[in-house]
Parts: sequence; structure tokens; C-alpha cells
Amino acid sequence: MPYSSVEWPARSLLGVLAPQARQEVLELGVQKRFEAGDVLLSEGATDRHVLLLLSGFAKVTARVENGETSLLAVRVGGDTVGEMAAVDGSAPRSATVTACGPMTTRVVQSGALHELLMRRPEVSVALTRIIADRLRWANRRRLDFRGYRDSIAAHLCSRRR
Repeated sequence: MPYSSVEWPARSLLGVLAPQARQEVLELGVQKRFEAGDVLLSEGATDRHVLLLLSGFAKVTARVENGETSLLAVRVGGDTVGEMAAVDGSAPRSATVTACGPMTTRVVQSGALHELLMRRPEVSVALTRIIADRLRWANRRRLDFRGYRDSIAAHLCSRRR
């Protein structure tokens, strides 16, 4: 499949880039396929590559304090995963990414990504906006769930009186 002609989701990295910049991103790294259940990235790992998802779906999960696994996001073709470790480079991966079915990706080493971001500021701006959007979404979810905990705590306290 010629990925340069795919219609990418509008909010994905490949969906927001102009055709020439998109093509440069698509040429980065090496292609790799995954099957359902394959782990693409592991929480706590110290590797620094990014995966550009070309097809399929992946779930992003993390362990919470009680040892359970929590679903953080679902990523689709056109999205990136692992960009925080590639850009930051100083902390272990914050989540595990698992294929939900057959997937095609491009594995991009952090150095190649950095070179592209320096050469193509519009890609850097697009990736920064996507990271900011994801952070904003996560903050809203955190506040949503915080409100439930506060409501439950208030309800339980009022019942004790």
C-alpha cells in the first residue's frame, strides 16, 4: 500500500502535515509489522525510538498504584507512539503500547527524528501540538476522575454523620 496516498485521521501527525513534510516523515526509519498482542513499547524501558503507526490500532496502558493496568489511549494509523522518550531522553517509558490487531509501523531512531525536527520546523510544531493536545486531554480526564473520587468521599463522609 502506498502510504503517501492514504487519508490520515485529521488529528494525527500524518493527518496535519503538508504532503512534502508527510512524505519525509514516511521515509524515516524501517518498516516493522506487529500482530495482535505484540508489545510495541514497554513501560519502564529505556529505549528511545519512536513508532509511526501506518495501519492498525494500538492500546496505550500503564500500571497504577494497586498493580492494575489502566487504558490511557488508543492510537491509530497516522499517530506516533514513544515520542516522549525520543524527545525527552531522560526518563523511562511511561506506558506500554500493545497491538490490537495486525499493524504496520515505521521504527524511527531518536537521532533521525531529531534531525528531521531541526530540518523541518513544521513537523516539530505539529508534533509539539499533538503532545500538547494529548496532555490537555489527559489533564481533563484526571480532573473528571478526581471529581468522582471527591464526590464519593464527600458522600461517604456525609453518611458517617
